[in-house]
Amino acid sequence: MKLGGYQTHIVGKWDCGMATFNHTPKGRGYDTSLIYFEHKNDYWTQIQAQSGCMKTVPNIVDLWMNNNTYQGPAIGLNGTDYEEYIFANTIYDLIDNEFVNNDSPFFMVYTPHIVHCPLQVPQNQYEKFNFSNDENECQQQTAYVWPGFNNGNQFKCRQIYHSMVYTLDEIIGNIVTKLKNNNLWDNTLLVLSSDNGGPETLPESGANNTPLRGGKYSPWEGGIRATAFVSGGLLPKERRGKQETGIIHISDWLATFSDMIGVNPSDPNSDIYGFPNIDGFNVW
Repeated sequence: MKLGGYQTHIVGKWDCGMATFNHTPKGRGYDTSLIYFEHKNDYWTQIQAQSGCMKTVPNIVDLWMNNNTYQGPAIGLNGTDYEEYIFANTIYDLIDNEFVNNDSPFFMVYTPHIVHCPLQVPQNQYEKFNFSNDENECQQQTAYVWPGFNNGNQFKCRQIYHSMVYTLDEIIGNIVTKLKNNNLWDNTLLVLSSDNGGPETLPESGANNTPLRGGKYSPWEGGIRATAFVSGGLLPKERRGKQETGIIHISDWLATFSDMIGVNPSDPNSDIYGFPNIDGFNVW
């Protein structure tokens, strides 16, 4: 994307390596980032919640940022708000200021923490739902839902999960509205894709992938066949509302985006380290 003249930004979950600075968002070509490195962290404190490092160094705050002048821990930002709102406000600011006032096209990657466990959400969002047939098994992987609500026997896990999905829906809706209000929507392609099917076990979230068999951690379609859609003003009108039944792999987007902007998708480091060339397909 940088070769095509795009400004590049990522906000949310990283979880794809940090062995060296070359493995960080800046090392991978992002102009700015606000991310957490590991598999999951606490939504309220941003303390790591799943990492081998925790065995020797507990309470590691996992929130990292880079911009034109700084790369390092997001000191002073962690613990200031619900994490998804921190991410959302960063994106809102980019749209209202950076994207509007910059002549370069933008490539924005948003990898939300929601709805990954621990199942945590603001109280006002939680109170928008109520189910008579709820359960509290998520207390096994969620110590508290919001600060002060830590009695696992009182957890309503289905209610928590629904309110988290609702919160993400609101954020994505706000992003679309801001793009439209800033006259950016008509030239934007929006791709939303899940990384895997939902976990079926109640301690994690109790997702339902029906009619597909299995879920996260399984090789069945319920685990590896994920939902996705494409939207935005750039999508041709004749393709809007259409359903694709063919197979598209998430790695195909690299070949697709590269072809759309007229750049070579090959990684120059591949030859150095003996890696094969990409085998994705252009699906545009």
